[in-house]
Amino acid sequence: MDNGLYIVAVASLAAYYGWAISKVGRAPKAGPIATRYQPPDGMSPAEVRYAWKGCVDERSVACVLAQLAVQGRISIERAGGGYDIARTDGPAIAANGIAPEEQVAMDWLFSNFLTHFKFNPQHDAQGLSMALRGALDRRLRGKYEATHYGYVSVGLMGSLVAAYWLARSGGIITRVPPPLIYGQFMAALLASIVVTVMLIPAIVDYSRGIGSIGRIVFALAVSALGVSGAIGVAVRLQESAPAVFPIAVMALAALNVLPVPWLRRMTPEGIVARAQSEGFRDFLVRVEQDQLDRANPSPFHLQSKEAMLPFAIALEVRETWGDSLANACWPHMITD
Repeated sequence: MDNGLYIVAVASLAAYYGWAISKVGRAPKAGPIATRYQPPDGMSPAEVRYAWKGCVDERSVACVLAQLAVQGRISIERAGGGYDIARTDGPAIAANGIAPEEQVAMDWLFSNFLTHFKFNPQHDAQGLSMALRGALDRRLRGKYEATHYGYVSVGLMGSLVAAYWLARSGGIITRVPPPLIYGQFMAALLASIVVTVMLIPAIVDYSRGIGSIGRIVFALAVSALGVSGAIGVAVRLQESAPAVFPIAVMALAALNVLPVPWLRRMTPEGIVARAQSEGFRDFLVRVEQDQLDRANPSPFHLQSKEAMLPFAIALEVRETWGDSLANACWPHMITD
């Protein structure tokens, strides 16, 4: 089969995503950032991160635990490789109650009438993060950001059809079973997602001083596993198909991951929330950094009276306690 057909298939998918991005429209311009001396009105630390960063992750877990401690709902003590978290009996500081996602965290920690929980970040953070994601998505999905992921669903279906069409047009389908072709596609898709979601953010965070070498090594190991799997299937395909075929299939898979950031758009409310969050972050960096460092100088000690700490964690202001807990949520394959 002419190699031009492979080029046409990949170029057509790229053109489709170019059209989809243009259809979504240009990203709205952010307004001027003014320094704020208080957090955005009515927003919890986890919601601030959800609006500012567009994600629920290990820092969301850290800021929710810090907020519950600040509000007098829990006490946190470092114990070995984890944290002893206890429900407190004293009156809560927050007069207006706690945010829904914080109540979800309380229910998750102290289910079945427990009063103490041994929190191991490397084992428990993912479960708590998923619970927080569910709570925040139910309450805030579409409020701060529109994702337009429907275009990706169409692109994935078109990619699978294109892979089958290439195999059939070149007579490859008679020599290679379709499950192996689709296995190549899914392996390449998974490898692309892992690199995009884990490895690149780990490197970016470390360059900003809020990540860890252990997190990068872990992301590298998982990424290498995914990439080696895709390459392994490609090598097997080359036994019965031209070398350009598995390359084209991997390109079709990767093209469904690369455009995702360009399909996300902030809503008008999201633009306001992000601007307010940036303004408050500017205040924390310029004014409160030294106070945060003095209040929480050690990753083993949380000064629960420091009300700014949960927001500093959410907005990625460098400080010892939150950075340590967030980094501990990743398996450490070497000593930092």
